Amino acid sequence: MRDLSEYNTREIHREICQRIKLDSIPTYVLEAELRRRGVDEKETLLRTKGHGFVQFCADHFDLTVSQMTGPGRTQRVAESRLVSMAVASKVLKMQGLDVALLFGRKDHSSAVYARATVACRPLLRLEAVDLEHKWNNRNQKKT
Repeated sequence: MRDLSEYNTREIHREICQRIKLDSIPTYVLEAELRRRGVDEKETLLRTKGHGFVQFCADHFDLTVSQMTGPGRTQRVAESRLVSMAVASKVLKMQGLDVALLFGRKDHSSAVYARATVACRPLLRLEAVDLEHKWNNRNQKKT
């Protein structure tokens, strides 16, 4: 048996899917399993609530997850991160600190700055509306 510190959410998700032979599992099942294994509840909520959102944003902006959550400050990466954080706080209904932690920032001021910057820059605002629309309609089938 591995020590709890060696587990991460993705490994647990993969393990459960292999056990029950599914491609994906509902978020509440993953959350329950993480709690059962003793992972911190705040961390569990953060990971399960936004586990796919960061990947979705990275795909949308043609970046990697490590670029979205890392320390990079190039204009392309920084603006993508700002838009993603602003949209995350709205669609995931998360508080500033949780949004900031989801994107690898250290405190809520990053999320506050993201919302203010997106609100006052028209191109970023349009990008945020587009990202939010795509996120809300991601499961609808194309006909």
